[in-house]
Amino acid sequence: MGQPSVSGQLKLLQTFVGEPLYERKGNQIKLTAAGEGLLRYADKMDSCYSKALEYVRSSSVFPYQLRP
Repeated sequence: MGQPSVSGQLKLLQTFVGEPLYERKGNQIKLTAAGEGLLRYADKMDSCYSKALEYVRSSSVFPYQLRP
């Protein structure tokens, strides 16, 4: 994803959340308190997604194969 796309997605997320998520200072970007909090939740969501996917894909959970 190119820089304009990333910037656009960040602006869209910030608008959706309704809070500033980051501050620009020159060439640097620093997360606000809201941004830090959202990042922690995003990390938890990513971890849960990975665990759920692993659970569903494990053969011990779903030992039967679907027939076409």
